[in-house]
Amino acid sequence: MRVILFRGKRVDNGEWIEGFYAQSGEKKYILIDNDIAVGYLAMKEVNPDTIGQYTGLTDKNGVKIFEGDIVHFKTTAYHFKNCRIKYQSCYARYCAIDDKGYEYPMDKAFEYEVIGNIHDSPEIL
Repeated sequence: MRVILFRGKRVDNGEWIEGFYAQSGEKKYILIDNDIAVGYLAMKEVNPDTIGQYTGLTDKNGVKIFEGDIVHFKTTAYHFKNCRIKYQSCYARYCAIDDKGYEYPMDKAFEYEVIGNIHDSPEIL
């Protein structure tokens, strides 16, 4: 079963955090399990533009791949560079999009490497 996890940049200090997604009114939050033994969840407001869901895949270095990440990846025949990760709702899948707009469905058989994200390093694209 795939872990449902989100990432976002905190409004108060710009730090990236991972956890569960929540919304209250217009504000968006990431819930962090600070001390799960006593049932304590910290709720931190995040910039809604930075929220991305975990794809369920990790790169060759064990880094979790989220929506909005920029990756290099290899298939058996090709090597793709500077592709951004996006969710395709019409197909209910994640894909890597190259600079020409071609979309490649993500596959656990491919070798990915996260090199940045669209929020911290948009110049890579």
